Amino acid sequence: FLEGRRLQMARGVLLQCIMGGYPPARFYGSDDGDLALIPDPGQIHRLPWSKPARAFAICDANELGTTTSSNLSTRGQLKAVLARYAALGLAPVVATELEFFVFAPNTDPTQAFLPPLGLDGQSAFSVSSNNGLRPFFNEVYECMAALGLPRDTFMHEMGVSQFEINLLHGDPLLLADQTFLFKHLLKEVAIKHGLSVVCMAKPLAHTPGSSMHIH
Repeated sequence: FLEGRRLQMARGVLLQCIMGGYPPARFYGSDDGDLALIPDPGQIHRLPWSKPARAFAICDANELGTTTSSNLSTRGQLKAVLARYAALGLAPVVATELEFFVFAPNTDPTQAFLPPLGLDGQSAFSVSSNNGLRPFFNEVYECMAALGLPRDTFMHEMGVSQFEINLLHGDPLLLADQTFLFKHLLKEVAIKHGLSVVCMAKPLAHTPGSSMHIH
């Protein structure tokens, strides 16, 4: 239902930091006008975990009234890089490896995150340390299959309730879209199961940090 429509958004939203502030205008020009979001027809997905039904569309951010990608659009920047490779007769192949923590819900932002109750052990790279989270991960796998997100390896990482997953190698733009969609899936399915997924680099002191490796 989004095909052919242009959704508008403020340019500054692409640059807003996690604390809600904005960088100086010199980084994006004095004009904080709207951009046009153009949905990619191949990246419109019905969200299998959502009731009522909702759709998720990955869009290109173009300058309003043109077909020119905004310089603030990371998806547009990636397309430009891939075009330069294509001009040389090259086609990069990449995969992403995402690390994340699964925590109990945190209603007090002044307190540290806590692992979910009933987590089985903390052995690094254990094949059984996610047993206490089996219903959550089962739904994650089911939703990945429904969305066509192929996965490679999955395992427990170094920290308590820390995990990693590898997506299969492929086209860099496709992998970027899949990674973006997977992180959205992960967080929303966690909320449904009364959990909190955190992908930030260092959510806890004195514990291993998380990363996203690109292979």
